Amino acid sequence: MKPPLSDTLVICDMDNTLLTAKEGIPACNRAVIQLYTGMGGLFTVATGRPSPATGRCCMISPPSRCCTARR
Repeated sequence: MKPPLSDTLVICDMDNTLLTAKEGIPACNRAVIQLYTGMGGLFTVATGRPSPATGRCCMISPPSRCCTARR
């Protein structure tokens, strides 16, 4: 039996993984993240960016969270 999605946290890097230079977070990535979190999955990003820059980039609905390294 597979564990519930609420027991699974997906952590994604931002630059050149989640974000693209042309469109920020592509619509297809947003849709998959929304679907995954809507099914109970947990999602966040890992980045070395400062918090203000992270917040502007991550316009993803809760329960998603943006986490950044503290400097």
